[in-house]
Amino acid sequence: MKDNFRTPVIIGAVGLIGVALLLVSSDPGTKKPVTNLNSTTPVAYQTHIRGTEGASVVLTEFGDFQCPACGTYEPIVRKIIERYGTQVKLEFKNFPLPMHPNAVPAALAAEAAGLQGKFWEMHDLLYARQRGWSDLRNPSAKFAEYAKEIGIDQEKFAQDVASSEVAGHVKSDMKAGESANVTYTPYFLLNGKKLDNPKTEADFNVVVEAALKDAGTPYVAPTSGPNPTPSLQ
Repeated sequence: MKDNFRTPVIIGAVGLIGVALLLVSSDPGTKKPVTNLNSTTPVAYQTHIRGTEGASVVLTEFGDFQCPACGTYEPIVRKIIERYGTQVKLEFKNFPLPMHPNAVPAALAAEAAGLQGKFWEMHDLLYARQRGWSDLRNPSAKFAEYAKEIGIDQEKFAQDVASSEVAGHVKSDMKAGESANVTYTPYFLLNGKKLDNPKTEADFNVVVEAALKDAGTPYVAPTSGPNPTPSLQ
């Protein structure tokens, strides 16, 4: 379950952002979008993390919001983070593929929401409703609806989606993906090493627990506590 493309197309993926930026801001009232990502400087920013900062095992995902396989893996990855509690954390990085025309606008929408502290809320909506926006010619109105739903300032959201800062965030992730030799999505690293995509949640558990053991923090399944004493009425 992955979307493949040849490595040379990565250059096209970066260039695609410039084209997509023309689509995400057709409203003349918004800031003029960046049209040439090659002139956009990557922006250093805090990686989006789900889980505990000090976790001994780090699962890094390079994802594409329009990628069907990424959408399929998303609930599995979430269960992994929930299962291992403070022992495992997820780092998410954008890697929109060139064959998905709405992947770049979606990445920009997620990063724009992130500037208002709502990256994960937008991330979750984009995956949960992937079928509702993937085939739209211009998904910007739909993303604006999501922004309203998660309770962020819509005017600021519209400006940020078209900003060079947000484009720089996406470009930073893509450059990190190029450095990691990412060639498909979802693409996972476990403690910095490439992880062949597990087919099931159980497969994920096996490799994560092996990594925890290697890190000296083996997983211990939670045990049920004693039954509470019934109250006397």
